[in-house]
Amino acid sequence: MSTEVVAIQLIDLEVLTNEEAFSCFNQEYLIPALSYGTFTIRSFISIFDKLEAAAKGFWSSGYRPYENKYQCRVVGFLLELLNSYLLISECIKIQKILTI
Repeated sequence: MSTEVVAIQLIDLEVLTNEEAFSCFNQEYLIPALSYGTFTIRSFISIFDKLEAAAKGFWSSGYRPYENKYQCRVVGFLLELLNSYLLISECIKIQKILTI
């Protein structure tokens, strides 16, 4: 499954906007694994809700994780990349608030 197809699914699921999807799949940095650090509960829940929606959407789209070895890691990689993007976006929002 190509990144374009995944991006379209995330947009269709309203997890990301068009701009966010482009930025997510073209980001320069990556925060590996599901690491959170210290954020507000509201931020955590917002990020987690988007990760959950993406996973549920992917599973309900006909995804078959055990038909080939590559498919087994696809959802995990998607969530890791999406989580990284959402965390970086949250840090940028916080930085903007602190520099006002």
